[in-house]
Amino acid sequence: MAVRTQIVVTDVQQTVVLVTVTCGSYTTTAGRAYQFEAHVLGRDTTTGDVFECVRYGGARNIATVLTLVGAVRTLTDNVDASLAACVVTADASGEGIRIRCTGIALQTVEWMTWLTIRTN
Repeated sequence: MAVRTQIVVTDVQQTVVLVTVTCGSYTTTAGRAYQFEAHVLGRDTTTGDVFECVRYGGARNIATVLTLVGAVRTLTDNVDASLAACVVTADASGEGIRIRCTGIALQTVEWMTWLTIRTN
């Protein structure tokens, strides 16, 4: 079976205060294995400070149940000090891989995600 690669670029999502948003997602297909790499960029709309990170992981969809394989790994976190409390996670929800971003108090952060999916 051939390996397939797809890149998903999300529209800008915004967090205000401590809200969590889905800043990237991909719906999987049953009977497949997946590898994902999410490059996430957050920018404070007032100060221009940056939160940049990469999350990497694997998943399998068996009979329409998606399960992450092992722990999601952090490849990089490059963050201005004022955004150090922001959080970026990856999880499985239904048949979807989700990238979730949580902002911080008193700041509006715009998030953009480039999600690369490999499937076999």
